[in-house]
Amino acid sequence: MTSTIDPKKTAAFMEGIWDREIIPALTDYIRIPNKSPAFDPDWESHGHMDKVVEMFTAWAKAKLKQLPGSALEVVKLPGRTPLIFIEVPGTAGASARAGATNQESTILMYGHLDKQPEMVGWT
Repeated sequence: MTSTIDPKKTAAFMEGIWDREIIPALTDYIRIPNKSPAFDPDWESHGHMDKVVEMFTAWAKAKLKQLPGSALEVVKLPGRTPLIFIEVPGTAGASARAGATNQESTILMYGHLDKQPEMVGWT
């Protein structure tokens, strides 16, 4: 049995999450002056990175509760910005439909939480 995703229902669902959850979280994130270490040599003592990591991990952990077997780990090395490692196991059904095993269908996504300084004309 093959199931399909209804594009209209998916769009409505995503718009609701976007407006209700993502925009407020991004607004809170933007308020934190968490500059890249290249622009803030004292980033560690300022504590903005830690605040952003705490904010993001709290948000992510709430979402990961809905995904059995998922895990989140914050890795900190001296003098380096933290790494947030999130693992969500694949589903056997999706891998089988794609003709791959779970190990073969790994996806890596990368992002960062530090920011560039504001530029002229930004509001």
